[in-house]
Amino acid sequence: MSRKKLFLSLFKKLSIERLAYIDSTIEEDNKIPSIEEMNDSINSSIVDNELYSSKYDYFIQIENYIEKNNLNYLTYFDDKFPQKLREIAQAPRLLYYKGNLDNIGALSIAIVGTRKPSNYGIWAANKFSKELASNGFCVISGMASGIDKFAHQGALESDGKTICVLGSSITKPYPKTNSKLMQSVIDSGGLVISEYSDLSPIIPANFAYRNRIVSGLSDGILIIEAGMKSGTLITADFGLEQGKNIFAVPGSIDSVSSIGTNNLIKQGAQLVTCVNDILEAYGINYKNAVTGSKDMSSLSEIERTIYGCIQSKGICTADMISIHTSLNIKDVTGILNILDIKSFINYDGHIASIKT
Repeated sequence: MSRKKLFLSLFKKLSIERLAYIDSTIEEDNKIPSIEEMNDSINSSIVDNELYSSKYDYFIQIENYIEKNNLNYLTYFDDKFPQKLREIAQAPRLLYYKGNLDNIGALSIAIVGTRKPSNYGIWAANKFSKELASNGFCVISGMASGIDKFAHQGALESDGKTICVLGSSITKPYPKTNSKLMQSVIDSGGLVISEYSDLSPIIPANFAYRNRIVSGLSDGILIIEAGMKSGTLITADFGLEQGKNIFAVPGSIDSVSSIGTNNLIKQGAQLVTCVNDILEAYGINYKNAVTGSKDMSSLSEIERTIYGCIQSKGICTADMISIHTSLNIKDVTGILNILDIKSFINYDGHIASIKT
């Protein structure tokens, strides 16, 4: 690790170009450049004593924080800094991380959505993350409650790779309830990264701002359930600015959790109903199903009929099932509730889907 690069990364008011030039003119990586060396290299007196002194004191605190918590770090000036992040606006200058940095080089999809998902949203996050991970994608998300959490879990359940981009420090993850999930990601060979240390305050703006990194590291973004003013839409906006593929799972038109998602589709996001819709965008053939088999011997004939309809259609309403099976709508509704109780499907009173 380069002490010089770490020190330079803390000068946020100086342009990356200036700092990169200073870095290139001072050969010793473990040497902290003096104020004279910094100013001489760029032929300027832009760094004064007060600025230099404050950054040096902060640098010592950051070094202690890294050592105390056994963290790794990357600066913008390191060769291993992700090229994807060099290309985004307001690129981070310093990233702390734990886990396997090689995950950043993998083909990846960010999966993001509401913190309060419906059963349908949970099912979709689990299904898509499992199937994307089993087909070679690294799943990226922000380790927030809701869709983010289930996206990371789905990737882990299929023995895939996942990256958590935090809006807080690694040593004080938010929410705390996801601490075990974060450790599972690290233990499984995944990656946890953050641009924030314990010296940074935890404020709401951090979580919106980190979404540029979630988007920047990904090759595409999948939106699952987002309200009209959801923070998830900020990630979609960053993705559009960065030229990423934007995918969206459609939701019920009477669900407040799907207003933002459905509007994205109206505005041109690619509607997806199965993982093949995403794989085809990257020229990948479906390889590994992760649906698991169900013992249907306990089901009645009508239960098998309705279950089979849901299997073939993917996501259904009771009306759709009634039309395709020619069964009475009241019978369909009753059977859907029974199949949900038996854990064959997820049914929230509107949407039915296969439980994975």
